[in-house]
Amino acid sequence: MSPDPQHTALEDELLAWIADWTEGEGGGAPGPETDLMAGGLLDSMGLVAMIAFLEERTGVKFDFESFDPTAHVTVRALVATFTERQAAG
Repeated sequence: MSPDPQHTALEDELLAWIADWTEGEGGGAPGPETDLMAGGLLDSMGLVAMIAFLEERTGVKFDFESFDPTAHVTVRALVATFTERQAAG
């Protein structure tokens, strides 16, 4: 099964956003499965800014109450969360 092109495009946008946010620091470019918090690419402020970017980009409000920032935080998982909520309306 091939990936959804929109999903991949949003992943690419988010990876580009992370590169801009980190200004190229943080040990190289992350991939869709890179743990952003454990890898030190994002701190709590970066995470909130990234979620705000996704909210603006998708029009979906993020549910912080059900989010566990200590869990494995990846671009792929966050994009999946947003696109699933976007599809659900």
